[in-house]
Amino acid sequence: MINLAGDSQCDERIEKELEEAGILLLRLPVTMNREVPSSILGHLHGWTFSRSWYYWVAEATLGTCLPFALAEQLYEQNKSVRVGGHCGSPSPREYYAEPYFIGVPLYHIDTQEGLNVLAQYIARHAAREQGGEEE
Repeated sequence: MINLAGDSQCDERIEKELEEAGILLLRLPVTMNREVPSSILGHLHGWTFSRSWYYWVAEATLGTCLPFALAEQLYEQNKSVRVGGHCGSPSPREYYAEPYFIGVPLYHIDTQEGLNVLAQYIARHAAREQGGEEE
């Protein structure tokens, strides 16, 4: 990911990153007054994606957190998807105190590959929830 902080022309790049990951693009009527001055957010199955400096921030709404079984699989597959935004990239079990039962509600994502993989895991979880399958 490139640094988009202060880039007033960032929306085109953000749109491409979201599209590649298969994340729905939401275009706001105003530019957000944030580190990255964008008018675009991403949305996928109850998760909101916002672009920061050189990474994405993905936040779940209540009930859409990534279950720990999937979060552990994701962690083993791609370390650029950081639980809780922690710069040391601990595993979900290391980051969250026991007992945990809700899931992971926040990630920072440092690469396009990581964004793509996280979107796949979120979609996989949503499909299981809709079908009533277990994790």
